[in-house]
Amino acid sequence: ALIAPVIVFTNFMLIAAILLYPGGLMNTTIYIMSLAIAGLILGGINLPVAVLIHEFIMEYRYLCVVWITSVNAVLCGINYTILMLSVDRYIAVMSPLVYRNFMTLENTGAAVNLIWLGVIMLSTLPIMRWSTLLLYQRDKHCYHYFILAPNFVYWTTVVTMPMCLGLALVLYVLTFVRLARDDKRQAQSRRTSMYSADASALFLQRVSSVKMAFSFTVVYIVLWLPYFV
Repeated sequence: ALIAPVIVFTNFMLIAAILLYPGGLMNTTIYIMSLAIAGLILGGINLPVAVLIHEFIMEYRYLCVVWITSVNAVLCGINYTILMLSVDRYIAVMSPLVYRNFMTLENTGAAVNLIWLGVIMLSTLPIMRWSTLLLYQRDKHCYHYFILAPNFVYWTTVVTMPMCLGLALVLYVLTFVRLARDDKRQAQSRRTSMYSADASALFLQRVSSVKMAFSFTVVYIVLWLPYFV
């Protein structure tokens, strides 16, 4: 319970820093804000409700389903955002022209909105179809493997997590391989008359953005996903 305010504060400050810092709003940081939103749900709803269920009112099944809904929202929000962030960096490195023309801030914002619209629709299914779920029993903990329909648990946990994280990892590997090749070309061009300082600066900016995206991905995987397994 004590860590919940820290989680809310740090994620709120991350969002505020991105929005208030001049030039801080970029495609990469929009997806990072999406991860921070998942963190706000975790610290503001998931953990406090989990404490209430465990310590005080475990028998309240509707509070249990609210907690499960927040768990699904955080889990799916993180998974889908991590996947889209890796896709964004992959396109930026592999097809810069396509990225520049189509991956605008408006389109990225629309993609994040679609992610969370899908997350809300998916995570609220337990509330809308509570009567079809397994009955909540007092002798069982409020745990989604016991409460939810098996197919729902299978899709949101067993399928979604490995699929999103596995594909994101593959895309990052391909992206870093391409960056390594481009770095060799940059090193060769520095020894010739074809060297361009602007192109070199753009390449370094691209490398930095990929490293930042990958770092946030690793942090969220290490810190949060084991909590939901």
